[in-house]
Amino acid sequence: MRVALIGRHSEDIRSLAVDAGLVVVRPEDTPEVMIAYGGDGTLIGAEAAWPGVPKLGMRSSRSCAKCDLHGDEAVLARLAAGEAERTELIKLVTQVGPERFYGVNDILLRNSDIR
Repeated sequence: MRVALIGRHSEDIRSLAVDAGLVVVRPEDTPEVMIAYGGDGTLIGAEAAWPGVPKLGMRSSRSCAKCDLHGDEAVLARLAAGEAERTELIKLVTQVGPERFYGVNDILLRNSDIR
């Protein structure tokens, strides 16, 4: 399976992904799955940049002290074996004038006129 790693510390799991049998490619090389390694913001940013490409969100142990409990090796092995469970997240949409905006977690609107 072709995957792209994204996130500030995504290189931390490159060798784990390769050892699991995944082929690591650049995001622009049409991966089958984007692995967003970081936190919620990394996953949300990945969906904004690459909408429609399946994402695997993995918490970085650098930003989450208890994340080692999740077992990165096991998660990547399940993905490589085709055993990862797929969960669809609901996307939000809002429209301001003619423009549409999409969100995964929330949408923040701010009035440009600060009167």
